[in-house]
Amino acid sequence: MDEGASPTTTGLQKLTSTLARFISRFSSRFGSRPLEEKLTHTACFVIVLLLFPYFARTYISLFVGVTYAAIVVPTLISANSRYPPTPLKHLITPLLEFSPTTMTSLLSQLSSPLLRIERTLLSLPNLCTLLSQLSFFSLSDHLLLSEHRISSLYTLIFYNVLTYCVSYVTELATKESWDMYVTVSDTNSLKHLSMTATKLVLEWTKAITFLITVVFLVLVVTLERALDKYFPTKLYLGVTFLYYIATEKFFVSLIPRLLSRLDLTPIHGLEDVYSPLILRTLTLTLSSLSCIASLFNIPYSLPLFTFLNLFIPYRHLNATLVPALRAELSILRPYRLASQKELEEWNDICPICLSTLTLARTRVTPCFHLFHGECLRRYLKVVRNETCPMCKKALTV
Repeated sequence: MDEGASPTTTGLQKLTSTLARFISRFSSRFGSRPLEEKLTHTACFVIVLLLFPYFARTYISLFVGVTYAAIVVPTLISANSRYPPTPLKHLITPLLEFSPTTMTSLLSQLSSPLLRIERTLLSLPNLCTLLSQLSFFSLSDHLLLSEHRISSLYTLIFYNVLTYCVSYVTELATKESWDMYVTVSDTNSLKHLSMTATKLVLEWTKAITFLITVVFLVLVVTLERALDKYFPTKLYLGVTFLYYIATEKFFVSLIPRLLSRLDLTPIHGLEDVYSPLILRTLTLTLSSLSCIASLFNIPYSLPLFTFLNLFIPYRHLNATLVPALRAELSILRPYRLASQKELEEWNDICPICLSTLTLARTRVTPCFHLFHGECLRRYLKVVRNETCPMCKKALTV
C-alpha cells in the first residue's frame, strides 16, 4: 500500500475492488442470460405486486385491476418481445407470431386440462350430477336467498331423501312377484337356500331403512327447532326442484314414459332420444338464466358454475345428444308420409305391429307398402339392410 494514501482512500479502494469482484461473479454466473431478460422479469414481478391491491372484496376494484392488467400486460409483452420471461416463453411466442395455426395450438394447450377434467367427470356420471346440482343450488342461494346461504346443502339432502322414498314406493308398487324364495333356475322349482337367505336379509334391510328414513323425515318437518335456520322461498324451492328432477337419474328415467303417455305425434317412438335432449336443454336454460342474473353480483363460484353447468352440458348436448337424434331422424327421412287417400284406399294394418295405421304416423316405402314410421325405423335398425319387410325388395329411393 502507498504510504501517502489516506485511510479514506484505502477504504474506497477496498470497496471498489469488492464491488468489482461481485459484479464479475454475477456476470460470470448469469452471463448467458441478457440483462434485458432480467429487467423483464423484474417488470413482471412489479406488475403482479401492483395488481394485488385491486383484488379486494369490492367488485369495482376487481374491475379496475382487470382493466389495468389488460392494458399494461400486453404493453409489457410487446416492449420486451425480444427477451420474454422464461416461464412465459411458450405462451408469449405464439402470440407474437400470430397465425391461425399457432393460435389453434395455443388454444388447444390451454383447453386440454379442462377437456381432461370433462372426460373424467363424464366417466363418473353420478359424481358429475351431484357436483352440478350442488353448484346450481349454491348459486340459487346467492341469487334467491338474502341469508342462510347454507340452505343448498339442506335442500339437496331433502330432495335426495324424498327421491329415495319415492323410488322405494315405486319399486313396491310395480313389483310383480312377492315370493321370497329363490329357485335354482327358472324351469326348476327347487329352492336355493343361501340365495333365499340373502334375499330375505336384503329385502328386510331395505324395508327397515325406508321406515327409519320416513320417521326421520317426519320428525324434521314437524319439529320447528330442526328447521329454525332453514327458510327457503317458494321461488327458490321451485327453481331448485325443477333443476333436480331434470338431472336426477330416477326422475330422468320416468320422463320417456311420461312422453309416451302424452302420445305426441312429432316424437312418437323417439321418446328415449328426445327426453334427454329436452332435459338437457331445460337445465342449460336454467343455468344460463342464473348465470346472467349473477352478473350483477358476481359470486366467487361463478367460474366453477360456468364449467360444471354450462360448458360440460353444452358439449355433451352438442357432441352426443344432437347427433343421436339426427341419426334416428335420418333413418325415416327417405320415406314419405302416407296421405289420407292412401290410408282410405288400403284400409290396412301395419304388417309389423298389426295395429291400425293412422295419419301422420304412416310411412310409404318405394314399393308402396305402408308401415308405422316407428315400426319401420326399428326394423331397419335391427335388420341393418335396406329391404322391405313385406316383399324384401331393396329400399332404394
